[in-house]
Amino acid sequence: MPDISSVPYPIRVLQYFTSPSNQEFFLSPIHAFYCVIYGCIIYWNMIWMYDIYLVIASCLLYSIQFTKDVSSTSEILKKKSFPHINFLIKLKIPHNYLSNLEYWLYDFLFHTPSLFNSPHLSCSPSEFWSIRWHKLYRNCFVELGYLPCKQFVNHYYPSSLPFKKELAHMFGVFAGFWWSALFHEYIVQSLFGLGTGEHFTLFIFHGIIIIVWEIITVSFKKITKVDQNNYVMKGIGFFVWNSILILSAPWFVEPYIRGRHYYCYPHFGCNKNY
Repeated sequence: MPDISSVPYPIRVLQYFTSPSNQEFFLSPIHAFYCVIYGCIIYWNMIWMYDIYLVIASCLLYSIQFTKDVSSTSEILKKKSFPHINFLIKLKIPHNYLSNLEYWLYDFLFHTPSLFNSPHLSCSPSEFWSIRWHKLYRNCFVELGYLPCKQFVNHYYPSSLPFKKELAHMFGVFAGFWWSALFHEYIVQSLFGLGTGEHFTLFIFHGIIIIVWEIITVSFKKITKVDQNNYVMKGIGFFVWNSILILSAPWFVEPYIRGRHYYCYPHFGCNKNY
C-alpha cells in the first residue's frame, strides 16, 4: 500500500510544476491505481448505504399504509393479530403527519432519481456531473447556484453585448460547483475535524474543467463541423475525461484515507484505532 503524503494533493501538483525539473512526478502508477480502487470502494459504499435507505423507506411506507388499513377494521381483529401495528396505532401520530410522511416516502421511492447512473461510461465532464454522478444532489446545487446566478447574468448583462447566453451558463455552472465545493468540504471537516481544502479546490477545478471543455468542444464543432456524437469523438472524450478522473482521484480520496474513514468494507463495526 503506498504512503499517503500529509501534504495536500493540489499543493504537490503545484510544487511539481514550480520546482526544479528533476523532481519526481506528482502521481505514481501504483498511487493512482490505489486511489482509483479506494474511490470505487467509496462509490460502492454509497450505493450500498442508499439501498439500505430504500429498504427502510419501503418498510416504513408499508407499515404506514398497513396501519391505515388496520385502523379501519374491527377492534377484535386488531387485538387478534398485528401487535406491531397496534404499537403504531397507540402512538397516536396525527393523521396529517402520517399522510405527509407517506407522501414523502412515496416520492422518495418512486420519483427520486437513482444515486448513480454508470459514471464510468461518461465521455465528458458535463455528462458525468449532470447525468451520471450523484443525481440525488444535483437539483440542490442547480437551484442554489446555477439558476440564481444564470438569472442574475441574464437580467443585468446588457443584451447589446455578445455571448450573453454563454456567459450566463458559465457563471451558473461555476456557482453550482461553488456550492458543491462548500458542501463536500463541510462533510470532510465534519467527519475528521480538520479540512485541508482539497475537496473545495477539487470541485472548483472541475467546474472550471466543464467550462473549458464546453468552450473547446463548441469551438471545435464550429471549425470542423464534426458531429460530437459519433463514436470516434465519444472515444476520444472517454479517454481524455477518464484520464482527468484518474489524475484527480487522489484529490478526492486522500482526505478519507488520512482520516481512516474506510478501514474495511463495509466499515461499520470495524476497529479504526490501528
